[in-house]
Amino acid sequence: MEETFLTELEAEAHIFQINSSMPTELATVQWFSMASPDYSTFVPFYGALLTDVSKAYKTEAQQPNSRAAYWIFRNIGYLCEETNDGDGPNRENYGKGVKQFYKAYMTKMEELQKNVNAQMLNVYKNDKKNLEYYATKLGIAIGNETMDFAKAMYMDIQTCKTNGTKYETSSLSADDIEYDLSMVTAPAKKADDTKPVTPAKPSAPARVQVRAKALKGKKVKVSLKKTAEAKGYEIVYSTNVNFTKKTTKKISTKNLTKTIKKLKKKKTYYIKARAYKLDGKTKVYGRWSLIRKVTIKK
Repeated sequence: MEETFLTELEAEAHIFQINSSMPTELATVQWFSMASPDYSTFVPFYGALLTDVSKAYKTEAQQPNSRAAYWIFRNIGYLCEETNDGDGPNRENYGKGVKQFYKAYMTKMEELQKNVNAQMLNVYKNDKKNLEYYATKLGIAIGNETMDFAKAMYMDIQTCKTNGTKYETSSLSADDIEYDLSMVTAPAKKADDTKPVTPAKPSAPARVQVRAKALKGKKVKVSLKKTAEAKGYEIVYSTNVNFTKKTTKKISTKNLTKTIKKLKKKKTYYIKARAYKLDGKTKVYGRWSLIRKVTIKK
């Protein structure tokens, strides 16, 4: 994607990426920034095919609203700006980590978009009647996922603000981004009168949001945000960001907070969690949360 010149003065921004080699329906990908692109990022949509968007992207945003996508992204900008002209010290204290992550996010998303284009072209050729369905569901999924990153970043910056520390390097990783048609459940097929109907696979619970804070005494407090329909949660922690078997431990809990004890001093731990629901006696797991990083100092 060509470099764009945008500043903190823009309320929101759009980039239209046109690929003349694609069919008309897929030729334009609209990269949409819900807030000022100075401290926000761009989310891709096949605008010509959308029949709906995530509820948060439709929520009125004239007044601060934690459920509106505009404010979810814009509040990060407010934390990074201390004066009306946006040139306060928090631009350096917090803005550096925000831009570091969003730059990595955009680099990763541009790479993934090439694969998504190929997948959507395959749908166009083989299942064109469902092209709008896949474009819409994918747009909702990536919109929600990007908001999850923004919410986690906002909580991290708030923690830095409370602790009087800088947010120079984000604990979030662009490697956590998932963006392809595996995020979309295939449309239901019409029942064939000559064949038995296979029961629908139970839906998984939503992705859980996680916070982690180092405590005195070589402990970490893990806080989970309640997930609808969840019967419990699985937390894993490791000294390896790839969660290798030898370095990883697992905890199951029904509580929304859990304190991990007996950790090692001066070690960095990576933590993630997922919710589960029950289908009879079988656990149906949701997607893993974003990875949180905590260093044990004392």
